[in-house]
Amino acid sequence: MSDALAGIRVIDFGTITAGANASQILADLGADVIKIESASRPDTFRAWQSAQLLQPGDDPWNRANTFNMVNRNKRGICLDLKQPRGRGVLLELARVSDAVVENYRHGVLDRLGVGYHDLSAVNPNIVMISIGSQGSSGPEADYGSYGSTLDALSGLMSITGYADSPRPYWSSEEINYPDQVASTFSAGLLMAVLRLHARTGRGAWVDL
Repeated sequence: MSDALAGIRVIDFGTITAGANASQILADLGADVIKIESASRPDTFRAWQSAQLLQPGDDPWNRANTFNMVNRNKRGICLDLKQPRGRGVLLELARVSDAVVENYRHGVLDRLGVGYHDLSAVNPNIVMISIGSQGSSGPEADYGSYGSTLDALSGLMSITGYADSPRPYWSSEEINYPDQVASTFSAGLLMAVLRLHARTGRGAWVDL
């Protein structure tokens, strides 16, 4: 199934696990995934294990196994979206892309001028999934969080662990269960929306 998504180009704003792992699944299935980063704000996973950055060797920013694990099979580009030239390059990329994955805080891409409405203006066929912790509406829409936050908010922390484990008990940095679930669902949802587009010819935005 390595070529199941051959011919599909994905703009990847995914960071850390929830977003980056979703797009990595698409890349593993053959999509051409292009990861967007900024020189001033690269993916946090590049330095998640700071000890690796202190070891001698070439390309220290590419050596964190946390980053490499969820960014395999991708290409990357560094753009400053706060500058007109960087935003222009991104919009040109959107013209020739099929899908977008992002898990920034709600409103970040809109403020940069590359939100769904900006991208669909240059490519009405584009589909996008936003993997926000609390969605794009409601009283908690502007909150930022990690999987650990959702572990607590959902009540999962109160029932996980062993009988003698302390409570609340987080699923841990090694597992981070909510991020794994969200990223897998996101990849599946985006593929479903791509099928919908193939049938209807319409673009779409999924708010997960």
